[in-house]
Amino acid sequence: MTSLLDEADVTEHTKDFLHSLEKYYAENNGLTEKQYGALREIEINVEEKKSPDHKEWLKSYDEQKKKIVKICAQYYESNPPYFAYLVQQVLKDSNFVLTKTQYHAMCENKYAKKVLSAAFSKPIFKNGDVVQARKTAPWELKNKFAIVIDSRQSPVVSAAKGAKPYTILPVGEREFVECEERHLKKAKKT
Repeated sequence: MTSLLDEADVTEHTKDFLHSLEKYYAENNGLTEKQYGALREIEINVEEKKSPDHKEWLKSYDEQKKKIVKICAQYYESNPPYFAYLVQQVLKDSNFVLTKTQYHAMCENKYAKKVLSAAFSKPIFKNGDVVQARKTAPWELKNKFAIVIDSRQSPVVSAAKGAKPYTILPVGEREFVECEERHLKKAKKT
């Protein structure tokens, strides 16, 4: 652990965590299985950052990858506890760069692919469209009519098909509501 504390690539948050592990180890003559796993992950990440491949990875870490990482981080922030440490780092520090392994784990799994698909998909409804909530919508919206206010601002918080977020204004109400595309349908003309 001491050698990890001397690494230049280790963040202050990680150093604080390592100090807490050292203290726990000294007081309890060992680490828990989860603590050991977290320590091992830090070691692997430090080693990966020293590899020649990491320099190539940094060159490929463009604005598109940063956008993908932020979308995934916002999703996992809403769905803890997965990737909690990475989510915190990404959302706190815009210059934080995931390693290739971290990126693959967090942004290329089956849930992240669904989230990214929803985030980058073209909205079915345009701003100003009149829509109706489906029967499957949350109870407070069921069968209500609404006007689409925005389909681009909110983060995707679900890995379900049709998870593109919308901000809508239910007819006769004063408060905007967040909902997903899967809960809306084109309003029937009456």
